[in-house]
Amino acid sequence: NTLLNAGFNYRILSARRNRTNTTTSLFANAQLLGSDNNPLLVAPFTNSSFLIGRGPTNSWIGNIAEVIVYNRALSDSEMTLVNKYLRFRY
Repeated sequence: NTLLNAGFNYRILSARRNRTNTTTSLFANAQLLGSDNNPLLVAPFTNSSFLIGRGPTNSWIGNIAEVIVYNRALSDSEMTLVNKYLRFRY
């Protein structure tokens, strides 16, 4: 879906893990795509290598305008503010 005020078909992708690291949720343009409790998705971000735009067997084709990382899961209202910020910035 296109975003408001954008002349292009941008997507804002975001992921959120719950506080107990048991569920990861994936969003596109603030819409929940799905949630999972796969151990690979909920493992702690410690002592691990992470790749942005590249997976084990494939790579992202396109541009990544901005990456924002927080040290905690954002609330729904905070995620809305970040989405608004990104929509108006890009």
